[in-house]
Amino acid sequence: ELSLKELVDINSNYKITAGAMDNIIKNRLYLTPLLDAIPRIVPEHIRLVNLSFKKEEEKIEFILVGVVSLGDSDRESELVDTFLSRLKQNTTITRYFKEISLVSKEHPQIREISITRFKISCRDTRKAK
Repeated sequence: ELSLKELVDINSNYKITAGAMDNIIKNRLYLTPLLDAIPRIVPEHIRLVNLSFKKEEEKIEFILVGVVSLGDSDRESELVDTFLSRLKQNTTITRYFKEISLVSKEHPQIREISITRFKISCRDTRKAK
């Protein structure tokens, strides 16, 4: 039979372990909600060409690269800005990422067609889980 002290110690160790496991589960980054939210907020005419995810010790980063071609670089830039704004307003995205910024925006010509190419970074510097 176990003594009361032994039972208290077992219970205490259980609570510590359960608390640690609960913390891991609560702070885990799930990509499924992010991947579900993105198509819902991408404006018409924007095409995402690359999505990447980096997780380091102190930083997590989700990078979106896309293009838009409307034949008017000003309208294309406005559409990219709209997408950036939607990302910043989306609670699923901001739940995981506190810094959402436009990293680059270029207006190259490909086969005599002008396009706007952009890269958006969603970052958080909390401890990566």
